[in-house]
This record gives sequence, structure tokens and C-alpha cells, in this order.
Amino acid sequence: MSKSPLELVREYLTAAGERRLEEATSYLDSDAVLIFPQGRFEGLDEMAAAMKDRYRSIGKTHETWDVTSSGADTVVITTGSLHGVNNHGIAFEGIRFCDRFVIRDGLIVEQHVWNDLAESGVLDLR
Repeated sequence: MSKSPLELVREYLTAAGERRLEEATSYLDSDAVLIFPQGRFEGLDEMAAAMKDRYRSIGKTHETWDVTSSGADTVVITTGSLHGVNNHGIAFEGIRFCDRFVIRDGLIVEQHVWNDLAESGVLDLR
């Protein structure tokens, strides 16, 4: 039995969040578009490398999940808050995020990430 789009996204986010990048990549289409506040990435390894200079650790608390279909695509949107530790060792929490995924043929073909990390100033706290 194939996974629902919501199950697919939840499992992908868990694997990516735990930096099991090879496993997380298995949920992505080979031409997946990954767009984050820092730009567009060709893959999870590139994204993880770019993020390591932003913070020591980060996690998500999911508050909402929405799923809708349009033609052959299913869109999954999750919102919530980020928590973690910045590169100066200062903990942060309560930073808004929104992730939007497009699922086609059982794979993630697009991931768009929005968050308020830069605007909040938590990455610069010392």
C-alpha cells in the first residue's frame, strides 16, 4: 500500500530533521525543487551544508496540517514554530514557519519553506 501524501511529508520531515539525508532524499523526485529563505537548493546535502553556518540545532513544532489536491498534484502545507540553538549557544523558540510541499506520483516535487528566523534576530543573539 502506498503512503498518503501527508504520511510521505511527515516521514520526509522526520528523516530530514534527524539528518538522515539519504533516507529523506528517497522521498524526493530526482528533479525536486527545494526553495528556502536562503535560496534554491539542488538537493538536501547542499541545503544542509548551507544551514550549518546558521545554527547549531533546529526543530519544528507542527501546529497545522492542510492537504488539498489539484489535478495530478497534492499539496501539503504545515505551519508551526521553530526552536533550536543558534551558533552562539543561545536557545530560541517560537519562530513561525510555513512549509508547502507538492506531491506527484508518490514523490515530493517541490518544497517551499518560509520562516521568520532572520527577521526575529535570534540567530545573532549572543
